[in-house]
Amino acid sequence: MTPNLPTIHNYYSTTKMLGRSTKEAKTSNDSSQAGFSFYTVMCVSIACLVSFNNGWNTSDTNIIQSSIIECENPDEKFNGFPSCFPMGDWLWGFAVSSFSIGGAIGGLSAGWSQAKFGRRNSLLFNNIFFIVGALLLGLSKNKGTWIVGRFFTGIGSGFGTVVLPTYIGEVSTTRVRGAYGAMTQLTCVIGQLVTQAAGLGLSSRVGWRICMALTGAIAILQLVTLSFITETPRYYISKDRIDDAEKSLLKLRKGMDVTNELQTMVDARAEAKVNGEQTSIVDGFKFIMRDSLTRKHAFMCMFLCVIQQLCGINGIMYYSTSIFTSIYGNKTAQYLTVGVGAINLLATIVTILLIDRVGRKFLVLLSLAGMASFNVLMIIGIECDDSGLVILGLFAFVVSFALGMGPIPFLIISELIPTRAVSTVASSALGLNWLGNFVVGFFFPSLKNTMHGYVFLIFVGCCIAGFVGVLFFLPETKGRSIEEITGHGSNSATTNEPKISQN
Repeated sequence: MTPNLPTIHNYYSTTKMLGRSTKEAKTSNDSSQAGFSFYTVMCVSIACLVSFNNGWNTSDTNIIQSSIIECENPDEKFNGFPSCFPMGDWLWGFAVSSFSIGGAIGGLSAGWSQAKFGRRNSLLFNNIFFIVGALLLGLSKNKGTWIVGRFFTGIGSGFGTVVLPTYIGEVSTTRVRGAYGAMTQLTCVIGQLVTQAAGLGLSSRVGWRICMALTGAIAILQLVTLSFITETPRYYISKDRIDDAEKSLLKLRKGMDVTNELQTMVDARAEAKVNGEQTSIVDGFKFIMRDSLTRKHAFMCMFLCVIQQLCGINGIMYYSTSIFTSIYGNKTAQYLTVGVGAINLLATIVTILLIDRVGRKFLVLLSLAGMASFNVLMIIGIECDDSGLVILGLFAFVVSFALGMGPIPFLIISELIPTRAVSTVASSALGLNWLGNFVVGFFFPSLKNTMHGYVFLIFVGCCIAGFVGVLFFLPETKGRSIEEITGHGSNSATTNEPKISQN
């Protein structure tokens, strides 16, 4: 049997931890000031395989689209499998965006899972959806099976977009939280680029099945490697498993004094217990409704996640090949799509270098202003039949997205929301994100054929709305602890519990 683990009160009352004074620790070996460590980088990298898989599935239909829906003889079979599944604009839009329906369902269910079973275990379980989806996509004999496969990979991707930012935010320190947080978007972008490059060689009647089934191999890799990483200390503390939280911190901050960092986390949990607050999804909603600051931050997180999609990025990521094909022909369009993925990756790397120096709010404002401007440039290019302007506008739009609106909406949730409500807000915000993804993915092909270049005018309006909202309502989080930002933690606790001993 597993022995009973100490409660917060017992831990406070009985545990003596060796360490320097708080002042000394904060200026020398305090773990809360830690930078990058090998183990933490490994933990984040392994966890980010789910984001890589998300990126893979976001863009895997882009270059191979023509191989999936167009072939000389639709009735021709290869070893019993159809060579392609012919679809019109509306059905293809639904087939592609069924991924987003699954994403919304996965996102809405992930908060409960990560609060109950933990962040790492939730990531472990989530890989089942990718494996099932891979089998359905690779072995599909009709359109329905193929669409259901997209739906399952969507569940895995949506689930992962909730759990991953929470995991990263809870294993990283204030000093490098921005850079680690941007890894979510970086690995997603790498996944997009790799699948686009793979699509160049897999655009065939057999190759498209291999391309789509490879998502299962990525999932198996994460299943195997997740056993090497730790659960987050904040999750352990939310379950009153203080000894496990300390062990987790000691692994993550190897060689550093974790006393002050652990104390801050425990204080936040102690305050929640004194106030009768829990960490279930329902209790998270109740807390948000009671706490005006958290409520304001929660609405801002949801707003950012919706605007991220309605700015039009996945109109590009899903359909850039078809946009370029209308100008240059299919083969050139495929190479240009890979170029879009490459420039997206480079811009995301720049963002990681800037995010903890410049700040989140400035980058988001710069990103939204750039996207609005370059959407206008694409409209002019398409309507004036100027292919150079179209390419310039599209590439610059992707760069603008990567500079802020790509990584920051996911990162900001774990920075603005207290631990007790983060699962609730993450599920709601990212569920809305996936619904926005569905709207863009489903309607874009038909709207593009109807409105031509003016379809991007819709995205211009959304970018402007996002800019105004961020300008007036998004607080800066750079260099501030989660407890300081949210007002819940050691600085605001009013408990009579004694502190962890410092001597």
